Amino acid sequence: METPIKKSKKSKRIILAIIGILVIAGAVTATLFMTGVIETPASKEKRLTGYMTDLGNEFYTKLFYAQLKEGRSKDDLSKFLKKYEKTGVKVDLDNLSRTTKDNKDKVKSLKDSSCDINGTKDTINPKSPYGQNDYTVKVTLKCKL
Repeated sequence: METPIKKSKKSKRIILAIIGILVIAGAVTATLFMTGVIETPASKEKRLTGYMTDLGNEFYTKLFYAQLKEGRSKDDLSKFLKKYEKTGVKVDLDNLSRTTKDNKDKVKSLKDSSCDINGTKDTINPKSPYGQNDYTVKVTLKCKL
């Protein structure tokens, strides 16, 4: 038969073991979140928005603007781009995925995140003075976060 003192020591050991397990589990979970192995919906949205912004920047500067300026005067180019200042140039993920060769990992990550290839898009608004770097990118994500 166990004495009350032995029962008390046994109970304390069990409680300490449970506390120890909880502390270790909490530390592991915190480490996984901090290292990005486990991603919160907010951090995933931020990462995907960054990817879409990068894709939009590359599309506008290396493809869209580069092709438009071929054979056009600066005034003609400005007049053309001014038409899109308010409405913007809308480019969906499907088109971005076909035009960006250097960003395959970003496109793959967006597709792996169940992003709708037609609903996920960048709206690129040229702005005065309509140079190659005079624009803003607005991202629309249609993804499962």
